[in-house]
Amino acid sequence: MGGPGHLLCQRREVERLKSQMADLRDVVERILGLGARLKGETIEVLLAKSDIEIGIGLLGRRER
Repeated sequence: MGGPGHLLCQRREVERLKSQMADLRDVVERILGLGARLKGETIEVLLAKSDIEIGIGLLGRRER
C-alpha cells in the first residue's frame, strides 16, 4: 500500500476520469441528437422516395 501521496494521486485520477466522463456524456448526447435529426435522411429513406418527393423536399429546405 502506498502512503498519503498514493491516495492523493488516486483521488486526482478519479476526479480527472469523472470530468472526462462528463465530457463524453455531452458528446454522446450531441451525437444522438444529430442521429435523431438525420434519421429521415438515410439512404434507405431516400431510395424509397420518388424523384418528385426528393425534389419537393429539397425545394422546401431552400425556402427556410
